[in-house]
Amino acid sequence: MAFYSKTKKFNGQFVSDFKEEKGILNPDIAYRIRTDYDSELDANLLFQSFLKDPKFEFVSNFVMGIWSMEVFEEAPTDIINTIIANKEKMQHIKGIFFGDIEVTESELSWIIQTNHAPVLAALPNLEVYHIRGAQGLSLGELNHKKLQKLVIESAGTPTNVFEELGRANLPNLAYLELWLGSEDQGFEAKEIGQIFQAFQNLPSLKHLGLNNSENTNEIAIALTHHPIMNQLESLDLSGGILGDKGAEALLSNPSIKHLQKLNLAHNFISNAVASLFDNLGIEVNLSQRYPAIEEDNRYIAVGE
Repeated sequence: MAFYSKTKKFNGQFVSDFKEEKGILNPDIAYRIRTDYDSELDANLLFQSFLKDPKFEFVSNFVMGIWSMEVFEEAPTDIINTIIANKEKMQHIKGIFFGDIEVTESELSWIIQTNHAPVLAALPNLEVYHIRGAQGLSLGELNHKKLQKLVIESAGTPTNVFEELGRANLPNLAYLELWLGSEDQGFEAKEIGQIFQAFQNLPSLKHLGLNNSENTNEIAIALTHHPIMNQLESLDLSGGILGDKGAEALLSNPSIKHLQKLNLAHNFISNAVASLFDNLGIEVNLSQRYPAIEEDNRYIAVGE
């Protein structure tokens, strides 16, 4: 789950860096806007050039990479302001990945984010929104009728994000993936119910990911009789500290067999309990299993 290379595909399209001197050569590519130590233009100026390209009207998706060499100090405020200022020419955009930043550029917990509510309000035709980093992140008052997929990757998701999702009006959101992280990297929720606010009002939800969490066992137990299980087609608890206690709760969950997929990659389940998942009759991912590691030494997949 760590980011040792930049994303290769986003929302069904291949990703390639945007070069100002070449422009948009193929609008079926999700171009990545990014700066680096060798760039002559900062990311916001490069982004403005991207928006002015005559082929931009045919672009469906784009990716925002590292917007500053100080992403651990500087939020993407200028980029968001540019989106708002150009919202009329961006109404055709379907997907945005905000923060395709690899570990050599910044640790996940260091990435400074900001309020993304203005972007979602300005682009009502967005279907996919992907955010990496959650320090300072806010979603504001979400009221988006077309958003279908939301991903937030974090080493520590603050409680306000769960609360904002709980108040949101997202009638067509089918895919929600939240990386929860650890307390020492910004995760604040004291009770599982605080996390579960995030999906309490999502009538179209089919995929739920609660990933990279120190609380995976407690989450698995709390899901045992939760009504959300009745509408899910896939559940993803990968990247966390799932041991036998949580695994046994999943095995006894009366709704688990109704799933099509269950992702438990990166876990600490014993051999004996792991073998019981063969009897579920659904697709289960139990890769990256570390049964020999003692409970006090277990770790989430992405942390610092």
